[in-house]
Amino acid sequence: MRDLPLGLNGHWTLYKNKIYYVVSLADINAKSMALHSFDLTTGKSKKIAEIDFPPAFGSPGMTVSPDGKQLLFVAQQNSSADLQIVENFR
Repeated sequence: MRDLPLGLNGHWTLYKNKIYYVVSLADINAKSMALHSFDLTTGKSKKIAEIDFPPAFGSPGMTVSPDGKQLLFVAQQNSSADLQIVENFR
């Protein structure tokens, strides 16, 4: 998992056979981030969604709903933080 950023500790979760995590796209287009998955079975990662706001610093954590259809994390927006839900991300 070479693209797993060191500065986003805690902004990942394991669900079934995949690890979901946030990656900065600063090299591609400024101020954008993406949600990636790493399949433990195949050893491959892929981008599954772009997100508008970075995870909130100091509020690590990410989780997948029990049915696997939604992913929840805390995002930093200006000087406040909001919960973000990514739906149909698989």
